[in-house]
Amino acid sequence: MVHIETNSLKTMKRRELFCFIFIIAFSVNAWSNRMDSLLNLIDSQTLSLAEQIGAYHIITDSYAVSDMSNTYLYGMKGLELAKKAKNKRMIATFYRFIGSTYTYRTSYDTAHIYQQMQLEIAEELQDKKLLQQVYFTTGNIYARQGLFDKAVDNYLKSISYYSEDMREGMSLQFILKNLDKSYLYYNPVRTYLLSLGNVGECYRRLNNPERALHYLERAKDLIEKQEYLDNTCLVQVYRELGNIYYINGNIDKALEFQLKFLDLPRLNQVQESDCKEALIKIYIIKEEYEKALEYAHDCLQLAESLGDPYIDVHAWNSFANIYRAQGKYPECEEAALNAWRIDSTSIDTAPVTALNIAYANLYLGNKEKAALYFQKKAAFSEQKSNREFQETLANLEVRYETEKKEMRITSLEKEKQLHLWLSIAGAIVLLLAFGTLFYRHRLNVQKGEMADQQREMAEQQIRQLEQEKKLIATQSLLEGETTERSRLARDLHDGLGGMLSVVKLNLSGMKNYTVLNGAGINYFNTALNMVDQSIDELRRVAHHIMPESLVRYGLKTSIEDYCCAIPDARFYYFGSEERLDSQQEIILYRCVYELVNNAVKYAKATEINVQLIIDNGLVSLTVQDNGVGFDPEQVISGSGLDNIRARISVYNGKMIIYSTPGKGTEISIDIEDDCNALK
Repeated sequence: MVHIETNSLKTMKRRELFCFIFIIAFSVNAWSNRMDSLLNLIDSQTLSLAEQIGAYHIITDSYAVSDMSNTYLYGMKGLELAKKAKNKRMIATFYRFIGSTYTYRTSYDTAHIYQQMQLEIAEELQDKKLLQQVYFTTGNIYARQGLFDKAVDNYLKSISYYSEDMREGMSLQFILKNLDKSYLYYNPVRTYLLSLGNVGECYRRLNNPERALHYLERAKDLIEKQEYLDNTCLVQVYRELGNIYYINGNIDKALEFQLKFLDLPRLNQVQESDCKEALIKIYIIKEEYEKALEYAHDCLQLAESLGDPYIDVHAWNSFANIYRAQGKYPECEEAALNAWRIDSTSIDTAPVTALNIAYANLYLGNKEKAALYFQKKAAFSEQKSNREFQETLANLEVRYETEKKEMRITSLEKEKQLHLWLSIAGAIVLLLAFGTLFYRHRLNVQKGEMADQQREMAEQQIRQLEQEKKLIATQSLLEGETTERSRLARDLHDGLGGMLSVVKLNLSGMKNYTVLNGAGINYFNTALNMVDQSIDELRRVAHHIMPESLVRYGLKTSIEDYCCAIPDARFYYFGSEERLDSQQEIILYRCVYELVNNAVKYAKATEINVQLIIDNGLVSLTVQDNGVGFDPEQVISGSGLDNIRARISVYNGKMIIYSTPGKGTEISIDIEDDCNALK
């Protein structure tokens, strides 16, 4: 650590000189000239090592966000000097600057490495301000990755380290006294407000606008009370409130807040890009496509200026959204493919990109490509559908509020740790004495463990054989059921149906050769009509027991015929026209019959969508309705859903249920043909 001797006249003059440099560096004129002046001053070798580190801090902070190459260049130079001075706080600060350059290049793994090194120093120093900044920056990395649950975790940790006494240290006298520390330009109040706003933004992206408003209102109240007036925080509050109003459908109010944001002086181009992206969505809804395209071009220019792939992806997705709204599907696909080439892995942006590509190809008639990207979009959506972390995030707030109290206990625990280490040292001596005995005992235990492992392997083989027996029994049962249904359908159609047809012919003949009075004619006609109705009902029952179209034309045609008979059902098919195994087709048809029947009979649905995808050995069946829904955890055993699971288990099929009371139901069945071990 390099200290500045306060009793030295020469050192006092240096401080006054550096104070002047500090003021000049943040004036409003000739920014590039100021940077050149600082660099020339460093080269003149008139500054102490601590002052050189401070100058590089000014330069690096000035280039942050706007120029990543210079941020990295001068950050590395400052880091080299900080390591030479063994100034751990400044080492951690330059780690933060360098890590931010990797964040904006989407090299997130490297960015996390630098944040971990910064965290280790902050924990070693037990520096609250430094810890607050570390967790805030880590939250930014996770937010850029689209991992908003982890981002909220780190932002709440950052908030927990804030206290009212951190408002000190912003005076010039304090800065001059602490030139060797990272507090030079670090404002904990600003970080606290930005953390509140960022938590609000993450909750919005997690589709939880109520929690988002809670944190945004906290930040807004502090700014309006002028307790902590910070333009950056005001910018964020306006932007996010505009986004919340957009989610709630109040487009005019959303536009008002976004335009307020755009009128404010902005500190970086990333915020400007976020605002213009929000304005694009608003103008698409208002069908003002020229304005939307204008802002999309602005976002693309900002991305190119910053060299930021994250903003680049959002810009191309904005173009795709505009062209899709205009019905320009070739242009929509081209823009979406540009976004896909830049980043096809982020769960934040990739689902939107895949959806645009799929829609464009669907309207362009490229059904196979559309189905492929619909599947990719569904895969990303599944990653984001884990609802358990929502409850975890709600509990995080309570947990991190208690961390403030726990930090006060830390100092007492350190004293206890000293006594603990002394006890451990004594225990190690005793452990060495018992080491030889333990080693011999361990040899005997290992022999027993090997026997246990062999026994477990035998039991596992037995369980596997039992499972195969169950699958064989289930398949035999299904084959018997199919055979019996086919026989019963033939008997009904050929036997009983033929007899009813003969009865109808005889009754018709009697009508021609029998003289009946008025009442007798009515009874006779009624009987004849009932015979017709019985024949129709018999045919309907025989068809549902074993549809003739299923045997002759296959699964697609039979499901399509069945859905046409249901007024509220719609059928969608994607993939090849290949026929499946006959037993597999019967099982899937019975699944459709059971699920659609449940939707009509129990869910009281007015809209039922049945989708079948057969492609490259994968069969995916989805039945979605807008009915009353149910709680999947409360479905009783032995229901029709258990019957479906038993049927598809023969083909190693999987059934996934998404349902909420009052919000409809979606049930998906996935079967991979090449996974069928009994086929």
